[in-house]
Amino acid sequence: MKWKRAVLRKFDQLCAKEEGWDGYQGVPVPFSTASFALELIDEFQNVVGQIPDIYGGSSGEIQLEWHFDDGSVELLIREPYQASAAIESDDLEDEIQLSKDFSVIN
Repeated sequence: MKWKRAVLRKFDQLCAKEEGWDGYQGVPVPFSTASFALELIDEFQNVVGQIPDIYGGSSGEIQLEWHFDDGSVELLIREPYQASAAIESDDLEDEIQLSKDFSVIN
């Protein structure tokens, strides 16, 4: 799984950031958040066939973005099982708070 090595490298970078990495009070991504994000990517990669763009936020959150010809899914993971999803397509634009059931973003 070549994609998994690339994702793990990105998460290693996000978890290893120094306090204040953003010039303010940015914190590194907690390992538990990165581990949960990896589980989601692994599950959805089998469905959508691509890995997301991955970004770290200054509060330790992870943003995952999948972009398609007909829309996008953006998932902001604050901590395990605490996330929000923004789903956009030609006929839909919605933001959903997620805590247990993440199947809605499949």
